[in-house]
Amino acid sequence: MPRRFLETAKHWCADCPGKLLHNIVSHGIARIASTCRVTRCRSLPRGFVSPRLRALGEKELIDELRVIIVDGERTTAYFTFSSQMRPSLHEFRVYGSRNGLILDEDKQDIDPPRGQKYTSFAEHFIPPLSFIRRVSRN
Repeated sequence: MPRRFLETAKHWCADCPGKLLHNIVSHGIARIASTCRVTRCRSLPRGFVSPRLRALGEKELIDELRVIIVDGERTTAYFTFSSQMRPSLHEFRVYGSRNGLILDEDKQDIDPPRGQKYTSFAEHFIPPLSFIRRVSRN
């Protein structure tokens, strides 16, 4: 997207207050906000121009963003956006005290990682085999 954005003289995102990020980031942040238990959250955002765009002479277009979000009950979320990351990932991960959940939006797949620990080297081959079995069933 940044290349199209840079090459188009009047791309519609250029008029948005957040430029490129205004269009892309809102979807991921909305997903996180829907999991917050209170209406007031604090965030610590850090955005910057990627090294690749800087090499092209761009100095203002922020195409990298990291945000830490904390709600009133100390639930935390971490949001990452990078226009340069390959492969492109669209994942939503939730971690709890007993287990977690990974939603891969590209594959339309939900992976409930096992909270169970295995002994010795079994930890290195049983979880991958379980993953292969689950994916093949899907």
